[in-house]
Amino acid sequence: MVPRASTAPVTAHTGRQQYVPQFTQSGRQQKQTPYRNRLTGRLVQQGLSVAGDVRECIEFGSATDKRYSLEIMKDDPARSTAHGFWRFAANYLLAARIIEVKIHSEGHLYLPALHLHGLAIELGLKAFLLKRGHSLANLREISHSLTKALNLARRHKLGRTVKLTRNELLAIRVLDITYSSNKLRYIVTGSIQLPNLIEISRASETLVADLELLCTGTRGRIAHAL
Repeated sequence: MVPRASTAPVTAHTGRQQYVPQFTQSGRQQKQTPYRNRLTGRLVQQGLSVAGDVRECIEFGSATDKRYSLEIMKDDPARSTAHGFWRFAANYLLAARIIEVKIHSEGHLYLPALHLHGLAIELGLKAFLLKRGHSLANLREISHSLTKALNLARRHKLGRTVKLTRNELLAIRVLDITYSSNKLRYIVTGSIQLPNLIEISRASETLVADLELLCTGTRGRIAHAL
C-alpha cells in the first residue's frame, strides 16, 4: 500500500531534482507529470512512491546492469596511493583522539573510538603494503582483517619501520576479533572481547606516525597534530 503524502514540506533525494508533494486548497495532492530518472534514464511517475524510485536506482546498479557497478568498483592506482591511504589513516586517528577526550571525561563512546582506531590501523597497514608492491586487488582480498594485514606486513619487514611493542601487537589482534566481523558497528548479543583502549591507541599512533615518512616523504605533521 502506498502511504499518503504528508502536508509537511519533506524532500527526498531520488536521483533527480528534489520532489516536494504539492497540494490544492482542498487538501488533495496535485497530479504529477512523469519525470526522467537521471541515473537510469527511465520515465517514472511522480508522486507515487519514493521507495519505488529508489528501488529502480538499486535495480539499475545491481546484477541487471553490471556496467554501473563495474565502473564504480574499478581500481585506480593513480588515486588510491599509499599517501592517500596514510592520509585517511591519520584522519581516523585524529578523530579517535578527539573522542577519547569524551571517554576520559564522561565515560562514553568507547566502541566508536575502538572502531576509529581499527580504521586507522587497517588503512595504515594497507598503505605500507602498497609501498611494498602489493596491488589494490591484493588489499581487497585481505578485506578488513587486521590480523591478515599485520601478518603480511610483518613478512615484509614492517618492524624495520614501525616499532610496535608486544602489547600493542596483541591489542591489534584482539581488536581484529570484533573489528573485522563488524561487531563494533552493529548490535550483537552475548559478550565480546575488546582490547585495552590505551594499548590500541598507542598502537594506532605508533603505526601512523612511523609510516609518515615512508608513505608521504615528510615527517612531523601527525606528531604535531596529536
